[in-house]
Amino acid sequence: DHRVRLRAANVWLYSNRSGKRDELLDKPPTQLQLYQEVTVCPSDVESPRLPLLGLRALTLAGLDLRVNGRQRSVTISKASHVWFG
Repeated sequence: DHRVRLRAANVWLYSNRSGKRDELLDKPPTQLQLYQEVTVCPSDVESPRLPLLGLRALTLAGLDLRVNGRQRSVTISKASHVWFG
């Protein structure tokens, strides 16, 4: 059976210093309690075995994902609701 399964998991997000991938800020991590939102591929499938945190998990956790290709940076933050009109 090569189906990818969704799993429950607790994921901890640590903040790093801007522009420094391996330098963590001195502040507590944010815990995400995810229920059936983390993908783990079976060991017999040629793909990453590591859990994949995808758009579904980020959306259900109420997070924003920003990718800046020019600066080669990724930002995950709590969703902000800005309404225009």
